[in-house]
Amino acid sequence: MPSGYTQYNCVNFFLQIQAGFIILKFFRKNILSLFLFIGVIAAIVLYFLINYSLNSGGELDFLLPYLKEHIICGVPTIAQAHTIQIPVEKNSIKGLWFIISNYWDIFIRLSLKRLFAFFGMVRSYYSLAHNLFIAIYFYTLYVLILFGMPKLFKLFLPEATFLIMGIVFTTITVMLSCDEWHNRFILAVLPFLLLLSVSFFIGKNTKKL
Repeated sequence: MPSGYTQYNCVNFFLQIQAGFIILKFFRKNILSLFLFIGVIAAIVLYFLINYSLNSGGELDFLLPYLKEHIICGVPTIAQAHTIQIPVEKNSIKGLWFIISNYWDIFIRLSLKRLFAFFGMVRSYYSLAHNLFIAIYFYTLYVLILFGMPKLFKLFLPEATFLIMGIVFTTITVMLSCDEWHNRFILAVLPFLLLLSVSFFIGKNTKKL
């Protein structure tokens, strides 16, 4: 699947994320019906976006990354290709669902590898100093977020949801895509990560909004 699908997904889903924030902030009494409506719209957008990406064809053949478990498009991570037969149109939502439901072990394993490549950031071909800098910078953010999230959701639920949804949509598209996963890609969620990490420093006397 094209890497641009992930790179620009925050733009594609910005209206849905923003709508979710507005609902949580100002319309909590009607939250169930409004979120259902937004969910349907988001599902429709996601459906057409995935179908468009899958039908790009050429070197971006949807099945190819699963045959040799590509994390970076065109670079296999296993020597022996998997034998995968798809009885439906492979470059479609049906083809994706067939992979998930019938070859779930390959899908989960490859998705985890892609997520680690995206959020882990370290690379075997980077220098030790480079990897240490990246690990200290990003893993510190993750630890701060982990311990700060309970306070953030308790005091700033709409804002926390807005930030988390931006990361969630990116995470989903990373699981479905293949690329080198560095530089400009992580920049799409870095502002969200930085803002979430601040939650660790929220004081006990901070008032709920």
